[in-house]
Amino acid sequence: MEKLLTVLIPVFNNTSVSVSIESVLKYKTSRVELIVIDGGSTDKTMSRINRYADFIDELISEKDKGMYDALNKGIARARGKWVFCLAADDILKCDLEKIILKYGQTGADLMCGNMIVKYTENKFWKDFSKHDLSLLDYRCTLRHPATLFRKEAYEKYGPYDGNYICAGDRELFLRFRNKGAKFTFIPEYIVLFALGGLSGTDPIKGNFKEDKEISDRYGMSKIRSRFVFYYRIADYVKTKVAKKTNLSKPVNKLLYILRLKKRPHYLTKLQVEKIFDEQERRLV
Repeated sequence: MEKLLTVLIPVFNNTSVSVSIESVLKYKTSRVELIVIDGGSTDKTMSRINRYADFIDELISEKDKGMYDALNKGIARARGKWVFCLAADDILKCDLEKIILKYGQTGADLMCGNMIVKYTENKFWKDFSKHDLSLLDYRCTLRHPATLFRKEAYEKYGPYDGNYICAGDRELFLRFRNKGAKFTFIPEYIVLFALGGLSGTDPIKGNFKEDKEISDRYGMSKIRSRFVFYYRIADYVKTKVAKKTNLSKPVNKLLYILRLKKRPHYLTKLQVEKIFDEQERRLV
């Protein structure tokens, strides 16, 4: 039977991948294939993955150059018309087959959705893909963990640039945009996203630096790209210092009073479950 969707899960030394796999199996049908790409894990990750061997369509386990290299290996083997990339920390929370059938008939190369971010066990927030594609000139404003890609789009506009470790998704979005790919935005929440990962470990040397290089590569003036780079560093350092000195709450409270910062709107676990449950009923 022809495959409608391929779900790719890249992983390296992350035993929580079992939760991600189970979230895909909840919605897996004969038209959905699952490919897991392990980068040569040295812990118990492979033993966790092997528990689901009967349900995984293809398992690749070998050293790679990072997440984007792993995704490219999966894309090359994907048989689905659409491709979805799920991080080993994230949880799929909707039936992507229904998403494709409802929104995938527009001729779009990408379908950009939204996600719920898990901050703590009982603190979550909504995170949206920004419709204004010009904002990609400054930073990644589309949510890669909540985006579906038409397989033909990778073939037409190229796969991920394996030279990047953290910001390869922004480079891909910029390249697709500049080459005329068709973006469409959908109102659904696709994943429960776990904070952390490579981009959160050391964002200055990782995500921020790569973003600056990508901005230079795609024509942003060096003055502007460096301003954005150093502004992000200053904001990151300010946040870290405030947390260590216990100044976060009083400083934020003052900023809220002066209306210089928006008060965050956190969701509870119960509210998040309600959002996904209502969405699932609506997609029937």
